[in-house]
Amino acid sequence: MAEVARRAGVSVAAPYRHYASLDELLIATAEDCYANWMALRTTHPEEAHGEAGIMTLLTDFFDFARDEPAGFVLLFDSGNPKVSGTVSFWTEEGYRDLVTMVSEATSVPAGRCGGMALGITACVLGHARLAVGGLTGTTMDQAAHHAATTVRTLLAGFKSRSATPGDQK
Repeated sequence: MAEVARRAGVSVAAPYRHYASLDELLIATAEDCYANWMALRTTHPEEAHGEAGIMTLLTDFFDFARDEPAGFVLLFDSGNPKVSGTVSFWTEEGYRDLVTMVSEATSVPAGRCGGMALGITACVLGHARLAVGGLTGTTMDQAAHHAATTVRTLLAGFKSRSATPGDQK
């Protein structure tokens, strides 16, 4: 909290007038960052479904990581937001939406799309984390392109595999 106060140019006691702890401050900040994320997400028409919806989500994710890297790290690369009921609810809602989009993109029942939705999430999050951290030498746009190519390949393979008779795992 002392470092937060120093960077804000206020007394060491000032943050404690609003937040009881650093965790409380981080959660409030994460909720604000998530509100920014949701504002970005609402700029798209509701009719974005299936693969087009997934690609729009992917683009928004990388735009957010590029434009608000500190917010991205706080939301998607720390343990603090999961403590927040608000952010946890929004995250669960977003995951359910992704499962629905995977189902729409592949014509596979939503009940069988959870693993693929997690795989897409891991791919996109991994590429974004690597780019934000400068660990791969790729730009955010390059990372977004690599993630989009991988997600399209995953969706095509999942759809093809699910359409194979007798292979309903």
